Amino acid sequence: MDVRHFFLGTTPETLTKLITATETAYPGLQIVGSWAPPFAPLDEEFFRYGAEVVTQSRADVVWVGLGAPKQDEAVVGLADRVDATFVAVGAAFDFLAGTMPEAPLWLQNSGLEWAFRLGSDPRRLWRRYLIGNAVFLSIVVRRGFGRKMVRHGDPFGTVR
Repeated sequence: MDVRHFFLGTTPETLTKLITATETAYPGLQIVGSWAPPFAPLDEEFFRYGAEVVTQSRADVVWVGLGAPKQDEAVVGLADRVDATFVAVGAAFDFLAGTMPEAPLWLQNSGLEWAFRLGSDPRRLWRRYLIGNAVFLSIVVRRGFGRKMVRHGDPFGTVR
């Protein structure tokens, strides 16, 4: 099956590097288009043009790297207008293009990649990690207490 891919997000320069890197790593990969939208709030023009350019590309999978929560809003708004699978990938475009350093493997494996990213870009990420995570945890704790915890097993049969 030939799957057609579309990259949506980041900057034109990073998209160029991303396409080169992915075509080198995955020869034969069909990249049918890309679009680096302006750094602006999502509006009707974004959704109209985004749906048009993705539809014209005939992409099967649209990889969206706009950062949270913008990429999530883009996926929800475009998925209603375009017959494709959307995947929100955060900073993956920057990592794959080589424009942003990845955390060392030991930090990734220990679940501390967030600390590396926070240290690398504190002005942009401090609010998301410190305030956003605290709000999320408070919601989980409030809703979690008093509920019976149920173990659902391993639906994919991956744990041995």
